[in-house]
Amino acid sequence: MRKALFGLVLTAVFVSAPLAISPARAQNAPQGQSGGDLNGARSELKDIDDVIVIIEKKVKAAKEAPAERKPSAGPPAPEADQQMETLKILREQLRAKIELAEKARNPAEVQVLAKDARLQAEAARSVKQSVAGVPQGPSGVVDRAIMQKFGSQALEQARAIDRGFKTNGNTDGAGAPSAHTIYDVARPRADAAPDPVAPPPDRIMHGNVPSPSTGTASAGATVSGHFKPTTVDSAHEAVQKYGSQFGGVVLEGDAVSLPPIQKVTYNRLANAMVVNDRAVYFAPVPARALATLARTIADEENIGVSLGSVHVVTKALPPESEIALDLKIADHFLGDIVFARNDWTRGYLLGFDPQKPTGESFNVAVYFKFDGFEFTIDRDELRGTQAGLDISLVPLSDKKAADGGMLPDEDAIRRGVGSPQYEANARHIADDVDHYRREKIIARVFAYGQVAALLRGMKRSGRDLTALARAIETENGFTVTDEQRSPEVTADAQASAPAPATAANPPGTWEFIGSALSLQQTGAQIRFLYQQPRPGMLEAGAQPGSLLFEGQHSETQIWGTAYMFSRTCGPQAYPVQGQIVDGGTTVVMRGEAPWVYPTTCEPAGTHPVELVLKATAAAPRREVVLMVNHWVAYLKSIQERNEYPNWPTPPYDLYRSRLSARG
Repeated sequence: MRKALFGLVLTAVFVSAPLAISPARAQNAPQGQSGGDLNGARSELKDIDDVIVIIEKKVKAAKEAPAERKPSAGPPAPEADQQMETLKILREQLRAKIELAEKARNPAEVQVLAKDARLQAEAARSVKQSVAGVPQGPSGVVDRAIMQKFGSQALEQARAIDRGFKTNGNTDGAGAPSAHTIYDVARPRADAAPDPVAPPPDRIMHGNVPSPSTGTASAGATVSGHFKPTTVDSAHEAVQKYGSQFGGVVLEGDAVSLPPIQKVTYNRLANAMVVNDRAVYFAPVPARALATLARTIADEENIGVSLGSVHVVTKALPPESEIALDLKIADHFLGDIVFARNDWTRGYLLGFDPQKPTGESFNVAVYFKFDGFEFTIDRDELRGTQAGLDISLVPLSDKKAADGGMLPDEDAIRRGVGSPQYEANARHIADDVDHYRREKIIARVFAYGQVAALLRGMKRSGRDLTALARAIETENGFTVTDEQRSPEVTADAQASAPAPATAANPPGTWEFIGSALSLQQTGAQIRFLYQQPRPGMLEAGAQPGSLLFEGQHSETQIWGTAYMFSRTCGPQAYPVQGQIVDGGTTVVMRGEAPWVYPTTCEPAGTHPVELVLKATAAAPRREVVLMVNHWVAYLKSIQERNEYPNWPTPPYDLYRSRLSARG
């Protein structure tokens, strides 16, 4: 049972005579439904005036009472003061709406304004009851929060849609990605198809909030970015937590700034969670994603993806879920900037030119950690106030973890091996995180991170997240499934899949005169190594892992050092240069290879050679195809809805033109 304000329960509210209507206004007093709405609003305004007067008298008496007679029970003073201030604000808003309705002359206008006053009165009533010590249920808190944040029109529109959902299965607005919109051509929030009539996104809850269709983490949330150099200890911590060194995106953090969460309920009307029957969290993600995150964290709190030679997804997160695929393309997008690939970000407004590496080649992964989520309860809303993005570059070992993922190179970390260019690129993203948060997929990941942090706080307080997920699914009429997706390459993604967001081990193998090669690429640095040497090369001394070539490349040129093998004298280095042709699938290099005397290993001359390396036509892996398809669908979506502020031209058209150029 909720404690009354300052320990004083108001068992009755004394109401004087109803507000009198002046003779001038009596002639135009609204009739019928509008008259009832307006009279109800006037009556509520008078009740609120009385409650405020009574409470202020009680507070004054309590302050002036001797110390031994002062009550000890009651909510904390800051909360009580905040409730009283909220009530006074709502009172003035209600008074203004009543006056507008009274002054109106057009019957239609009177009807609209009277209805608006009634809705405002309903929101004010629940605050009044809370101030007076009357316990409030979750639905009243949600209505009040909607009214306070977005206005009465939003509440009425949301109710209309909810009535349609309950009575005839109407799915209008079911595609909305968050609590803040109804019409949205995003993927369905439940199982409904996109809206049959999809006008431009109609923001139903008008207010000072960023576009929810972008999945922005929270209105007013401050986002900070940091570049954090990797240490042996931080690498150990990551491997211990995730099983391997992630080269990707992880969501971390906990709602430690909130008080204990004793109760959580879900409200479909606003796609919101109600905490402790007093604060509403408007979910910035679709209902299905909200349920998926709740089920995932109920099983295991780790959430993340890593894109190396294999894709690693934390074990409780469905690997083909919308969330997993969103994290993958966000990782690839940001990694494209760090490693200066100019692949997925070609044509993007970066604000700087990513630097390509110089110096010694080495394997490295980039690690994006979305964390630092903070929350507050403001009036009746629980909202995010802070979020962070930490970026690290991790030198990698040639060894693999048990899950096929990557492992850090501790010796390289101790020696400070790194690339100043990659670090500069990573620092740029961290310093300008607000710019990149404007990209819809990055904003969406911040939203996932914020929801995950709040859910971890609920779990820490002992709440049953599986039951919460079940309630979300039941309310929205869908069941928990790992959505099956087509593994076929779409017509828009027939080009070979882009390289993953690590600087090492792009997918696919290469062939050189019967030997299988693997490719390692770090920006402009490139290496070809023998993966399976042909019998003649084995006899000459080449082994799996032996180096055939190392050097640099541009889009069409390649140059560096190749190696000729001798069974008695070992590898012999010589310079080569050449071209990259056939859309990047063939490398042709020429040079003067050395002759050596097999007994003395002394130079005996040179001879011209031509090295022709061809990419093998291996079928793309399902996980890569799904990621590329998801990227294409994402580009289509933001172009159709004109949500690409950082692209100078429509991004999907740009992608298609690049495919055409590749032939």
